[in-house]
Order: sequence, then structure tokens, then C-alpha cells
Amino acid sequence: MFHQRYHARLGIVKMRRVETRSFASRPSALLAQFRVHVILAFAGVVCIACAGIAVVLFSRAAAESRALKDRTLAATVSLSFALDQEVESAVSLLIGLSGSSARKLSDLRQFYDQLKTTPVTDGAWFILWDFDRQLLNTLRPFGVELPKSIDFASRDEAIARMKAKGFTVSGRIFAPLANFTTVFVSLRLNGSDGEMNGFMTTAIPAKRLMKILNRLPTDLSRTQLVLDRKLQTIIRSGGSYDAAEPPPPAALRTLLGSVESGHDAEGFLEDTDPQGIRILLAYRRSGLTDWTTVAEVPEATLDAPTHRIVKELGLAALALFVLGGAGAMFLAGQFETPLRALSTSVKETQRALRDVSGQLLSTQEEERARIARELHDSTAQHLVAASINLVRLSKAIKGNDEALARSEEIDQLLDRALKELRVFTYLLYPPDLASGGLSSTVAIFVEGFCRRTGIVARLKAPTELDELSLDLQRTFLRVVQEALTNIYRHASASSISVAFRTAGPFLVLRIGDDGRGIARAYPKDRPKLGVGIRGMRTRLQQFEGQLKIKTGSWGTVLVASVPRHSAPARSGAWRTPARRAPAPPEAFSGL
Repeated sequence: MFHQRYHARLGIVKMRRVETRSFASRPSALLAQFRVHVILAFAGVVCIACAGIAVVLFSRAAAESRALKDRTLAATVSLSFALDQEVESAVSLLIGLSGSSARKLSDLRQFYDQLKTTPVTDGAWFILWDFDRQLLNTLRPFGVELPKSIDFASRDEAIARMKAKGFTVSGRIFAPLANFTTVFVSLRLNGSDGEMNGFMTTAIPAKRLMKILNRLPTDLSRTQLVLDRKLQTIIRSGGSYDAAEPPPPAALRTLLGSVESGHDAEGFLEDTDPQGIRILLAYRRSGLTDWTTVAEVPEATLDAPTHRIVKELGLAALALFVLGGAGAMFLAGQFETPLRALSTSVKETQRALRDVSGQLLSTQEEERARIARELHDSTAQHLVAASINLVRLSKAIKGNDEALARSEEIDQLLDRALKELRVFTYLLYPPDLASGGLSSTVAIFVEGFCRRTGIVARLKAPTELDELSLDLQRTFLRVVQEALTNIYRHASASSISVAFRTAGPFLVLRIGDDGRGIARAYPKDRPKLGVGIRGMRTRLQQFEGQLKIKTGSWGTVLVASVPRHSAPARSGAWRTPARRAPAPPEAFSGL
């Protein structure tokens, strides 16, 4: 009961000390830096605010850039669909004309007159072919000599495409008779046997294609062009449809060269124009015509929203930093005086708590010694007397086998109780550090523990430990005592290790066992750390130390670490210049 009340009071002291230590450990330095900290806090708030605003604005800028890219691709797709519709209209017109009875009866004069009266737009015309020559050309009078098909370099390629697909679309061609640039749409014609015996062609003038391009919504920031299957430019926005157009970017030619004929493809590509300006290309390859519509947008146009936001955000951040800095300095001046008074009060409170903690630890030492004496002088003697009387009783009941068996069991229980009592008395009794020093005291204590419990131990305790202050030596000894007590009571271990060492700026005590671990020691409930472990932590925290525990089915490892600058020495050994304690090392690395 006394121990529970003591450790409850010790836990309160520990909690309050942790709350006040961070402020009162270096009050002068904290107050001297308070103004800077407030300014930095305001700067942090401004940075966070700017970061939040930047995230929103940059997200909006990215959305604007994506929308511009999407609009560019949409314009390219719209132009491609419009051209496909124009070609499909031309093919439909040719299909309708090819079904004429005059053509089927080979009445070329009547069919010529029919073609001449067929409505066309922008100067289009018709041509009827067999495999050898032109049969009809509505740009020429009927009956005049017409060119042979062999005179056209692309004849064989066009015939092969018509045989495979039923129709074909040419690239950009200058027509001398019409005296303008055009493209031709040709339709396969079959004989009565179903085999191809000729083809029929109509022209789509380049000016007609330019009208289609200009009819769609335009954006002055982008340039649109149409490429044929050989990636030669047919038309370009802002250009003359009769003039020779520059070739498309080489990277686009390489990309589209890998697209199979008759398949749609669309996407984006980054490249550089002839002036060295970075541009974004949106393209669509039509599987119907094998034409490619392209839109070029300078990357500067895409990046314009981001550049605008960077400039606006920089000006806003500058204004916030100036105003926030002035406000922070004013606020720091308002708080500095009360904080000085608070620092003094906290320092005094910490001193009082340290005194109370020392008194409680001293009381614990006295209580442990008193209990050990009581167990040794009284309880142990009673157990010995009971054992002696039991021997006499055994002689008196000689001949009664059942009574003798019970007497033997009682004797074994008394021996076990006496052994455990001697172990706990040894663990509770505080050895004399003043005369022997920590290294020899720990060695004697561990040797006695092993002799009484049968547990095998490995010990490493260098003599430099004896140069530490007596208070720190006592703290380390109590940690060893408490840890070995827990091992004996709960771990069911067969071997232990106790080692002192230095790890950078820390003094480290490591205690390990091969027992069943904390979790298996409490199978019906979640394992909880007892008051003994809280007491160890409290002792170590007087020297800015820490206690860490790692447990498992392989056993338990306890690591107690104390900064060397917090470990005052009697002759200067193991000391480093006083400074703020760094973060402790990883407790279980290399264990």
C-alpha cells in the first residue's frame, strides 16, 4: 500500500516536471530568443498561408493550361471530322453518279452532259478513267484528246488503294487546267463481273478546305495545318493555299510515320519550331483519309497562367512578410515582460519539484531497507523455526506414511519460500556504493543474484563508472536492481546480460534476458508497465535520461541512456562540455 501511494505521488511529480522542464531548463536563452521565435512563427504562418494560396492558384493555373491543351486537341479533332465529312460527301456524290445508266451503257456523251450539270462548289470538276487514260474531264470539251493515266506518277499507288479500300484521297496537287491547288477523291468502278475496270475522280479545291478550316472557332495563339498521307502540308491557317507550305516538324513526321494506314491516332507532342521556340503539337490522324490535322501552340502560351500567378504570389508574399514581421515584433514586445516573470516562477517551481522528488526517492530507499531488514530478521527466522519444528514433528509421526508424505511436501514448500525470501531480501537491500563504487557493487550484486536464482549472467561494468557522481551511480544501480527483480519475478529467463557503454554523447546501460517477454507474461490482458518501471524512468529523468523497452517472444531488452553532460563526475572522467541534450540514439540498434 505504501509503495502504491509513493509511486502515485512520484508519477504526479514526474508529469509536472516534464511539463515545466522544456521552458525552465534554459530560461535566459529562451527569453533572449523569444522575439526571434515570434517573428519566425509569424513567418511560418505567412509561409503556410502563401503555400495554401499557391496550391490553389497553381492548381487553377494548371487547370487553365490543361483546358487550353484540351481546347487545342478538340479544335484539331473538329477540323479532322469536318474534313472527313467533306471527303465522305465527295465519295457519296461519286457513288451516286457512278450508278448513272449512261455510264453503265458506256454512253460517254450523255454521261459527260450529266456531269457538267451536276452542282459543285468552289470550282470542283469530275474525271472518268479507265486503266489507260482519261475518258471524260469536265474541264475539257467532250471529244478532245485527254492525258493518259500512265502520265501520272501516283497512278499505280492510287489504283492499289482503291482496290483495297474502294476509294482514295490524294495529297496536295497543283492542277494546271484549273490553275489552282486541289486534292482529288477517286472512287473505284467495277464492271459487270465485279472486277475493277476504272475509277471516277472529283476535285476538292484547297480554297474549299481553307473555308472549312476558317469556319471553325479559331484561336490566334495556335496555328493549324493539314497534312496528307505523305505528311506534306495541304493547308495552313494564316497561309496561302496556293503557296508552297513549309514541312511539318521532324518529330511529328517520325511519330506519324509509325502509325499504320487506316487507323486513327491522336495526342500531344513537344517540339521546337524553325525559330527555336518550344511548341506543343496537338494532332489527329484520320483513318478514313490518312490525313493529319495539327495545331501548334507555343509553350509560352501554355505557361502564361503559371508565370502570371508566380508574379502575383511573389508580390503578395512580400507584402505579407513585411506586415507580418512588423506585427510580430510588436507582439513580442508585449509578451516579453510577462514571460520573464513566468520564467522565474517556473524555475522556482521546478526547484521545489526536484526537492520533492529527491525526498520521495530517499523515502523509497529507506522503505526498501526497512522491508529487507524485517524480512531477514523476522519472517526468515519464523520460516526457519517452522522448518525445525517440522523435523521434530516428522520424528513424532514416524510410521504414518501419509503424514510423512505431507510433512515432506510442507518441508519443500518452506525451503522454496525461504529461498525466494532470501532472493527478494537481497534484491531489496541497497548495497553500499560509497565504499565500493558502482562497477564492483554491480558485479557483487549480479553475482549474488545469479548464485541465489541459478540464472547465468554476462556483465560489462568498466571501472570508469566509479568516477560518476554518487547520485548517478545510485540511479544506475537502482535500475539494475529493479530490472533483475522483474526478470526473476516474471521473465522465466535462463540467462541475462548487463552492460555499460558509451554511445556518442550518451552513457548507456543495456539489460537483456532470454525470457518469455512482457506480452506472454500477461496472457489474459494487454501488458502494462508497473510502478517499478515508472520509478526507473523518474530516476533517469533527473539527469535528462530516458528508458526504452523492447520485448518479444525472444525476451526483453531494457536500455537506459543519460546524456554525458548531465552526468557530473568526481574527477572529470566521462565528461563533455555542458550543452543541450541531443536526441538519444536509437535504443535497440545493434542489440
